[in-house]
Amino acid sequence: MLFLTAARTAEQLTEISLSGGLLMSVIGISVVFLALVAIMALTKLQSAIIVSFQNKRGQTDAAAPAPSAPAAVPASTPGAVALFGVEDKTAAMLMAIVADEMKLPLNELRFISIKEVQEGN
Repeated sequence: MLFLTAARTAEQLTEISLSGGLLMSVIGISVVFLALVAIMALTKLQSAIIVSFQNKRGQTDAAAPAPSAPAAVPASTPGAVALFGVEDKTAAMLMAIVADEMKLPLNELRFISIKEVQEGN
């Protein structure tokens, strides 16, 4: 009889009323929701920090002198640009302008030839 009494007491301790179960569910969902909000806030904070560092780096890079145009490559070299009536300095400036207008780095463009066109011809 003592054993049955103890089992009965354990059953009584594990029983949860409907209102108690709903309260536990609401508390559990609230904890999960608050954890998600905290993760979202940390992510936004990290993003803001990274953007501010990139902006600072961009400002210091803008103050640095611009790199000079690449040296002219002889026409016999693979990937060289054939120049027809155009000086090396002018060709370099044209390539830089095209790269800037296309918003691409110069090393991703391939120029085959540059020819000066005379007006009236």
